[in-house]
Amino acid sequence: MEHLREVVPEHKLQNEELQNGSGETVGDAVARTIGKLGENAKISKAVTMTTQVSNVIGSYVHGGFVTSYGGCSMGRFGGMVALRMKKSEVNKDSMLSLANRMAQHVVGMNPKVIEGESAVDGELSDVLLEQEYLLDNSLTVKDLLDKENVEVVDFVRYECGA
Repeated sequence: MEHLREVVPEHKLQNEELQNGSGETVGDAVARTIGKLGENAKISKAVTMTTQVSNVIGSYVHGGFVTSYGGCSMGRFGGMVALRMKKSEVNKDSMLSLANRMAQHVVGMNPKVIEGESAVDGELSDVLLEQEYLLDNSLTVKDLLDKENVEVVDFVRYECGA
C-alpha cells in the first residue's frame, strides 16, 4: 500500500472503540459529552490517512475548543498533510515538524488541489504549491518543499458543519 485516505461515515464511526484503552466507543463518548453540555452534538464523519512508513503525516487543529480525546484531535478546523522525502538524508523529526506546519497552512489557506493543472475553475489561489506559505510569505509552498527536499503526497482539510 502506498497511500490511503478514507472517509469514515457516521454509522461506522459510532461503534469504533477509542484508542485510550477504556473500551468506550465514539458513540458512548458523544452521548456522555451531550449529557455534560446539555446540547445536542454528533460526529457525522471522520477522516483517516495511512501512508508508507517512510512518509510522515502531520496534523493541525484550530478553533475555540481545541482538545484531544482518545487519540483524536478535535476542533472547528482540522488538516492533515502526508509528506514524502525526495532524498534519504531528510531528518524524520524535522519532516514531521514541517508536515505539522503544512497542515496548519492547509487549515489557514484552504487549498483545493496540490498541483495547478487540476485547479478549481482555474484559480491558482486554490493550488497548494502555488500559494504563499502561511508562516513565511516570502516563500511559496513549492519553494519551501523544494528547499526541504520533500513533496506532498496528499492533504485533507475539514471544517465543522461543512
